[in-house]
Amino acid sequence: MEIKDLIKKAETLASTRSNFETEWQNVADLFRPVKSNITVERTKGDKDHIHALYDSFPINAVSTLKSIVIGLFFNRSIVPIELVSPIEEINEDIEVSEWLGDFTKMMLKMMFDPKSGFERSLSEAVADDICFGTVATFIEKGNFPIKYHSLHIKDFLIAESKHGDVDYVVLKATKTARQVQQEWSAKMEAGDARIHENITKCFDKDPFKEFEFQLHVLPREERDENKIDMLNKPIAGYWVDVKHKELVEEIGWDTMPIAVGRSEKASNELYGTSRAMMALASAGQSNQMWRQLNEATELALRPPLNINANYSKKLNLKSKALNYPEQKSLAHGRSAVEAIVNVGSIAANKDLILEVKENIKDIFFLDKLKIFDNPSATATQVLELRAEAFRIMGDFVTGLIQYMDNNLTRTFSLLFSQIYDMNNDLIPNNGIFEKEIPDLLKENGELKIEYINPIAQSQKLNESASMDKWLADIANIAQFKLEVLDLINFDQVVRSKREVLNIDAELIYGIDKVNEIREANQAAQQQQQALMQEQEAVKTASMAKQSGLV
Repeated sequence: MEIKDLIKKAETLASTRSNFETEWQNVADLFRPVKSNITVERTKGDKDHIHALYDSFPINAVSTLKSIVIGLFFNRSIVPIELVSPIEEINEDIEVSEWLGDFTKMMLKMMFDPKSGFERSLSEAVADDICFGTVATFIEKGNFPIKYHSLHIKDFLIAESKHGDVDYVVLKATKTARQVQQEWSAKMEAGDARIHENITKCFDKDPFKEFEFQLHVLPREERDENKIDMLNKPIAGYWVDVKHKELVEEIGWDTMPIAVGRSEKASNELYGTSRAMMALASAGQSNQMWRQLNEATELALRPPLNINANYSKKLNLKSKALNYPEQKSLAHGRSAVEAIVNVGSIAANKDLILEVKENIKDIFFLDKLKIFDNPSATATQVLELRAEAFRIMGDFVTGLIQYMDNNLTRTFSLLFSQIYDMNNDLIPNNGIFEKEIPDLLKENGELKIEYINPIAQSQKLNESASMDKWLADIANIAQFKLEVLDLINFDQVVRSKREVLNIDAELIYGIDKVNEIREANQAAQQQQQALMQEQEAVKTASMAKQSGLV
């Protein structure tokens, strides 16, 4: 891979998004000031841009919508993911279902562990999607089995495959000489990395001097699939020293290490269009109107003055202050000091501001999502409300679900590779999960991790309700014609209900186990019948003997 070509690709991708960067900066200034350094360089600790704001409602709107989205679509009180085999019959095996359930619980435990950074990265990703329409999270192994790092919108570039999926990501990183030494010096000594001499000279002399790097992540074009080393993995990574135009290190991953999500977008654009972009005009207008209202209020409370008399001393405008003019007489009807009356209505300005605020609420769905404030809603109603929220927010949440799917795929792959080897055998003492993969699952290959979105949950709930009504109708018919029950496969009804309601698979036995239990029950029943027949025969013989019949 030619390094100059990689740098050129990054330059091309950067040049095609300059208009987006301008828009992102404008959005960040009003909706997400903590990230308003996209096209504007700010010194560390500079908060003047925040102090210059007159209206905090756009910031609060982002925070409110973010909280609603996370609470509705991925909160830890529900089980929002499911690990399954594509072969349905395998999932019903008791040993397989137990392993799938235990692995899923372990995944959620790892994800929601504070050391993983998942909840913080998810919070940032949702807020960034609301503001910028495009989000990315780097998922890797660190000082914990899995670590999630949110990426600033200004620090990554993306490109699409022919299918419209993001398959090429460029991360831009500024590293000090000290950080370069910590990350690559050991690899350099082993011959696996290269650091330019100008940087190595700074290790001791100027360790905090900064250098620009890029990490290019893309599908590897040529590899030996029979080899499992870093340089033959499906996804390639190239660390590039931009200033010296050198390859620092080549790495690889089994799956895409960066989860990307995009809101609704035009077919010819790479980046999504956010809710904040749609509300930018209203937010700018609101901020300007609040500034004008503040100025108008100050003018009303402390208006400019006309001085119609001479004073030997500076006027004291404090309450109850006394000022003595040199002039004893003034023109008829005039005062020594008069307020200049401004034309305008503060109340009218307030009404306009409220109208603009309602526009922002509409764009952020906040009025429509008030339906979730009902604390007395039943579990069924909650699921239905969540599904309705999903429909209301449409393409906006579709982008987040795409992001979650990518996130979960990477999470599963990264954890699985630390627990099982290439032959799917358990790695001893891995410290994460200590259960062997069931043989039935080993023999039938792949697994898939699924995000269970609210629409799917609601549809399953409706399906369950339909099944309940159907069974109730059949029960009524059976009162008059009992044979109708022969039409029902009750075993499959129970299994379908479990699947529809996403009940823990461990609560239901697999087909083989059920057959074993039924055979045992049947054998016991036959044995009991034989015993009873034997007892009845003995009783009959005894009665016959007593009556002299034998």
